[in-house]
Amino acid sequence: MAALVEWVGLPPEARVLIVSCHDLSFSQAANVAVYDSLRRVSPPPLG
Repeated sequence: MAALVEWVGLPPEARVLIVSCHDLSFSQAANVAVYDSLRRVSPPPLG
């Protein structure tokens, strides 16, 4: 996992959460839930 974290520009000790959007476009409720979850995440600036 450390190689992936470093590949996206984060330090090796960074903690990450991988989110699957598999249910996107399954239904309106799923779309709202996925987009709401993504908006709540504030990723750190890269570089």
